[in-house]
Amino acid sequence: MKRHIAIVALAVCGYGPGPRAHAQPPMGWSAWSHFRVATAQNVEDNASALVSSGLAAKGYRFVNLDGSWMSSERDAAGNLQADPAKFPLGMLPVAQGVHALGLKFGVFTDAGPTTCAGWPGSGGPPSDPYEYYAQDTAQFDSWGFDYIKFDACSVSTVGQNGSDAYQNAFAAEYKELQSLGRPVVFSESAPAYFNNIPTWYEVLSWVGQYGQLWRTGTDMPPFDPANPNVSRWPNVLWNYFYNQPLGRFQKPGNFDDPDFIVAGTELTIPESRTQFALWSMMSAPLILGVDLTEITPDALAIVGNSQVIAVDQDPLGRMATLIERNANMDVLVKPLQDGYAVAVLNRGDSPLSVSISTTALGFPAQCLFTLQDLWSGVEAPSVNTIDAQLEAHDTGIWKLTPSAPCGARTQTGAILMTVPSQQRVFDNYAQCLSSLGKVEVCTADASEAWTLRTGGQIVDHEGQCLDDAGGNPMQTSCAAGLTQLWTYTEAGNLINSSDGLCLSAAVVNGLPTTLEMQPCGYNAFNQIWSLPNYYGIPATNTAAALTSPVPNGVFSGYPVKFTWGSVIGATDYSIRLGTAVGGYDLYASGKFGGNSATVSNLPTNGETIHARLYTYFGTSAVYNDYAFTAATAAALTSPAPNATFTSSQVKFTWGSVTGATDYSIRLGTAVGGYDLYASGEFGGNSATVSNLPVNGETIYARLYTYLGSNTVYNDYTFKAATSAGTWVQTGGVE
Repeated sequence: MKRHIAIVALAVCGYGPGPRAHAQPPMGWSAWSHFRVATAQNVEDNASALVSSGLAAKGYRFVNLDGSWMSSERDAAGNLQADPAKFPLGMLPVAQGVHALGLKFGVFTDAGPTTCAGWPGSGGPPSDPYEYYAQDTAQFDSWGFDYIKFDACSVSTVGQNGSDAYQNAFAAEYKELQSLGRPVVFSESAPAYFNNIPTWYEVLSWVGQYGQLWRTGTDMPPFDPANPNVSRWPNVLWNYFYNQPLGRFQKPGNFDDPDFIVAGTELTIPESRTQFALWSMMSAPLILGVDLTEITPDALAIVGNSQVIAVDQDPLGRMATLIERNANMDVLVKPLQDGYAVAVLNRGDSPLSVSISTTALGFPAQCLFTLQDLWSGVEAPSVNTIDAQLEAHDTGIWKLTPSAPCGARTQTGAILMTVPSQQRVFDNYAQCLSSLGKVEVCTADASEAWTLRTGGQIVDHEGQCLDDAGGNPMQTSCAAGLTQLWTYTEAGNLINSSDGLCLSAAVVNGLPTTLEMQPCGYNAFNQIWSLPNYYGIPATNTAAALTSPVPNGVFSGYPVKFTWGSVIGATDYSIRLGTAVGGYDLYASGKFGGNSATVSNLPTNGETIHARLYTYFGTSAVYNDYAFTAATAAALTSPAPNATFTSSQVKFTWGSVTGATDYSIRLGTAVGGYDLYASGEFGGNSATVSNLPVNGETIYARLYTYLGSNTVYNDYTFKAATSAGTWVQTGGVE
């Protein structure tokens, strides 16, 4: 592979074109988390409470059904039916009632044939996996739906790998939604089914093409009326821990969703403040999962806090950066359109005294700022520290407006690695990169503070640069050179510009330890990093790299699926294939936003095929070149191509191909046809065909070569004999 870009920068994620039905994180209420099996009356009461409480006026506009609203059987016409016990008048009056209140109506279905609870989904059997997508979408449209949650409990993966099966399903539903000609918010559950396995990052890379929000991991457990005092605090922390490192997949119109807000229900008031503050710092959807007819005044004041809501709904739509973390405290900063939000989480069981300096947040030491406490509304001008007392499990949140002399904030914070085997073990799950050459449990030590420079350097607290020194990562004095320049990919890899290797951690007993450089693997956890969110302009754009097929490899058959990783900031991709470097006499795609292209009808003669993968950044483009060897199909040795048969009986012979398991030959009066003859698959190198036409017409032959599960072929053309003649073979008569 030839790299055309040597010096790169760290940059913000960018998807290709996609729907933007809702540029800010959606806000509303869902029936699932509190009721699970909701009724028409529950929906009506909570929709009315959104309005009467003043929450609707603050942005909570969606009223969403979730699982178990439907009957166990479709009707005779194949339509979904509302459960008559829960919705005796059907679903249309419910939707009309929601709309009459000035609110928006959301529905739920599954991409597979059944929901998680066993109710009918929109999918079908493997032979027709999208059986009811069009019909159900049209039915929901007849109710005037504004939002759809598309779950994925029973997606068929027959004949496909997991990510492809889910992507094809969600792309199919996206197509149905697009056909409506009006905006509908599309909530995708696909990533949650791959949480903390390598495919998770692959799924996260494509969901933004279709929907506005996606569930990233495990659910917030529903309210259990039989055990109303069971705390959901551990679940709030866990959902925050797995969601916060995923900011690179998020931008306006595309949001990571860590699940429902449950303030006041199985959470204390400090814990309720924490969930609402953290979700707002993450620009997460604010979908309430409580019974609004019973919400306490304190909980209502939390979810109705306009200043905190404004942090969530900020037009930049950014995920907060983790500045530092220790066993009890997280410090987060989030850029806003008109300043910054800062949050400090006390996850310990005792009160905590905090003091956060200007420099810790990435500002010069002399910087002064106006600070507003968003819970109390109290404002303090001209301060250079944040000082607060936090209750156990509480979170303080402030808006920070720097004074003019402060200048731009540096991109400073912790660099995290998440460890899949340590789920819910908070300190072990998200660990910190240390400038001491290792990954460790976060302690908020100065060695865990990093600053990203626009040119691609990663600088520690002492001003030393992370350097790939002969394949050994270490801190050295910052200087010009490729060994200190790093590319950050959407998957989360840090790739060094000098050798193309990935910054990695050695793994001992399932835990990351010392740093080393390794060839980049497929979403290996010890090579995936979450950086302090970087929103600068790249100094030089980076070309996407093919992930399959393997460069310099031999095609094993056709079609060939080319796949590549997303590049942060890219707007489109295209791929061209030719018999010369940069040529496109074999194939040329247009510009598009996806990450794969399937190509058929490539040569079968073992020649070199050149591929050029373009990455577009608006009107400019960069590319990488690759070379492959074409698959080899067996070639006829007799009769000679284009020959005229002299008999109605002809013996066809061909040479062997290394790796072939079988061959077959077909003859017809059209290209690829077999109306004249079709052999089965067999291991020999000849076939004798009788009773061919003797009218001088054109006869087409296709010789197949089977290479395991792949097949390639060569086509030939002959002229039929004009009389029965003698049995012939090129080179003589037998």
